[in-house]
Amino acid sequence: MPCFVGDGPELEACVVDHLRAQLDDLDARIAHLQHARTSLVDLLTASQRVHLEPTGATPAPSAPASITHA
Repeated sequence: MPCFVGDGPELEACVVDHLRAQLDDLDARIAHLQHARTSLVDLLTASQRVHLEPTGATPAPSAPASITHA
């Protein structure tokens, strides 16, 4: 690969910024997916609770999603 320097893992300066930008983009996408996953789990959990409880029953309080869905 032309961007590597020598035999080690060193990169040419011209590619480092590009790779850092890609890493930042991946981190942002991962954070978005984690948020979407947590929202979907919360929706499914709430939906199950509604279908399993007798009519008129008050649902039991649940722990925040950040604690139950790591």
